[in-house]
Amino acid sequence: MQIAETIGVIIAGVVAFAALRLGRSSFKRDYRPIVRPAPLWDQLDEEDPDNYMMTTSFVAKNLGRGPAMSIQVYDNLEKAIIGSKDVLEPLAPGGDESKRIGRTVIGVSELLPKRRESYSIYYQVILGEWHATNFWVRTVSFTSSFRGRVRRHQVPVVVRG
Repeated sequence: MQIAETIGVIIAGVVAFAALRLGRSSFKRDYRPIVRPAPLWDQLDEEDPDNYMMTTSFVAKNLGRGPAMSIQVYDNLEKAIIGSKDVLEPLAPGGDESKRIGRTVIGVSELLPKRRESYSIYYQVILGEWHATNFWVRTVSFTSSFRGRVRRHQVPVVVRG
């Protein structure tokens, strides 16, 4: 009788573990934020009248399916956090581009130069995993690259807190 109970407990444990793994993998697939930066445009740049890109802030859009939390803008050259937001919801449909949910302005503590090596945006998903997007400031645009999930040891200590 005890052998049957032991086998039943083992089978229940295996089924519970399989259900947990399936739930986590489907949750990761269905709720993955993708944060993409875009330049913010001003009315006039006195030094370069042909360029209206702001250097004190930029727009971040969440093109993914879940919220991005604890968003940190990291200067890879200076090794410092230069901007942050608590949460960014997924981009929602809407008429006015500047007022859509999932689009926010992030101010930075230092001027974004016209050309710089790179910046990174680190953010967490609901399960606590870190994701990242790299971006480079160009003369009149941004170039970005979604890195996806990054392991904890790859996230700078100043970002992790």
